[in-house]
Amino acid sequence: MKEVLKDFKENPRGKAILFFLFYFVFFVILILFLRSERVNNSYDVTNYEKGDYEEEIETQLLNHNYSFSYSIRLDNITHEYIGKKNQDELFTYQGFSYYHHGDEFYVFGDEWVKTMNPYLFSDFLDIDKIIQLLSVSYKESVTNYDSGKVVDNYLLSTNRINLMFHNIDSDYMEVPNRVVVSKDENQEITQIHFYLDSYCQLNGMCNQSLDVVLSFDEIGKIEDIKNPILDKS
Repeated sequence: MKEVLKDFKENPRGKAILFFLFYFVFFVILILFLRSERVNNSYDVTNYEKGDYEEEIETQLLNHNYSFSYSIRLDNITHEYIGKKNQDELFTYQGFSYYHHGDEFYVFGDEWVKTMNPYLFSDFLDIDKIIQLLSVSYKESVTNYDSGKVVDNYLLSTNRINLMFHNIDSDYMEVPNRVVVSKDENQEITQIHFYLDSYCQLNGMCNQSLDVVLSFDEIGKIEDIKNPILDKS
């Protein structure tokens, strides 16, 4: 038997068969291990993708009336947008003033001129889309503070984001993204923080991290924003 096995090993065809068998067994074991890890993962897809709708965000922010500060940190570069919204928007970005009306953006130099959308990752800045995202997220925990502040912690799947925003039915084995929604003692939304490392890494949008922080104030208190292009006064 040993002689037969020795001859088989020394035969080029026998070597090729043994090589194939070795890697076949290796990959079978690897696949079984990964499947086991996915099943045992505390972030099982059937758990964190089931959704948990957040009505407070709809009632407080869907009137599109608030002042805001948006911070987008992509790897080590931060982009800041500060402004106010009452249907239309006036905001500053990189030292320039912008006006946003419908699908159109204008930037002010010597005068107002039409420009491209300056918002990075704008899907995560749109209140209507944020509500859709939370509706397919899982509320992992709630933290209540003595001051009355409440923080809701959500898990959000990259696969669900891809399907919603990019119409891509991906099937990544992932660590879920996180969303943290903060409310003050009056239960008004003060901040929505997206931790999107998984989303940006798996889709090749960053090397390490993507943070999107939306801070809100003066909800329902912003006066009508006049069109600066039409109103020269």
